[in-house]
Amino acid sequence: MNHQHLPATLAASIALAWMAIPGMARAASSVDPPQPTPSEVSLSMVTWIEPSTLAPGQANTLCITANFRSADAEYIDRIDIDLPDAWVIGTLDPDSDPPAGGCSDARPIVVGVEPGNVLYWQSRGTLPTQCGAWFAGPGGDEYVLCAQVTVPDCSGAPWQPQWTIRGDTFGAPPNTVTGSYESLSCSAPGAPNIEVDPVSLAATQAQGTITNQTLTLTNTGSADLNWSISEEPTALADLGAAWLGGNPTPCSAPADVPWLSVDASSGLIGPMQYTPVVVGFDSSGVAPGTHHANLCVGSNDPDAGPGNGTSLVVVPVSLTVLDRIFADGFDD
Repeated sequence: MNHQHLPATLAASIALAWMAIPGMARAASSVDPPQPTPSEVSLSMVTWIEPSTLAPGQANTLCITANFRSADAEYIDRIDIDLPDAWVIGTLDPDSDPPAGGCSDARPIVVGVEPGNVLYWQSRGTLPTQCGAWFAGPGGDEYVLCAQVTVPDCSGAPWQPQWTIRGDTFGAPPNTVTGSYESLSCSAPGAPNIEVDPVSLAATQAQGTITNQTLTLTNTGSADLNWSISEEPTALADLGAAWLGGNPTPCSAPADVPWLSVDASSGLIGPMQYTPVVVGFDSSGVAPGTHHANLCVGSNDPDAGPGNGTSLVVVPVSLTVLDRIFADGFDD
């Protein structure tokens, strides 16, 4: 049997029918990969603010840890945090840690404070930018930003500052996420507490001799103790009181006492530390008899001195100078 070629029209019809059978069509030679859909930045957040306890009346370095995160590759334009109106904002560090690694056109970072005590760190240029200063990947990228703030008192504590993170124009709405940090507490700074030992000093010695004793200053408080020592001849205080018609006030008339000395007149003592102060007694040229003076120990201890009604610790000092005939038992 002789085979004959099929007519061209019939061959074409068979080919089309064959292609129409499910699974028989040939795959395309190339397929464009799916394009990523721009994603919003709502996975970003402020994860930590330290210190968590702020001390009033002094500068605190407030560091904000932000986790910039997006389901795909996004960039962040700005982060701001709303602080209480009474807080005094000092220096803002324009450099995050690690440094912002976003688009070069968005750097260096711009920092500032807006009305309402809003601290901000943002991309350079007009916001929103097309490409922000910080990268936000699927795994999250952490940055730390710091500023100096002074909290006048503990009013309103504990605080829950509001924060806002804004993406650039690449992200799909919503491209801004807000939240609050819970929470920052307030703790009054510790106070120093001075203890002086002994509470009085007395020396008995012959004329023309020098002796030393130790006065120990101890800080039993929880903050640094600043101290100072001055001398006062009690005769001057007695004279002033006589003029005023009243009792002498200890340490109201500080002046040099020739026979008395200290090896340090001021210093700083850390919490639970102490400092020995050497007190010298020099009877050279001092007449025989008993001489009196005060050592006036001032400090930043907020409590009054023990039992003397002043802000000082008053240490009474006496020097008894023996006549040489009594000192050695013989008259020169």
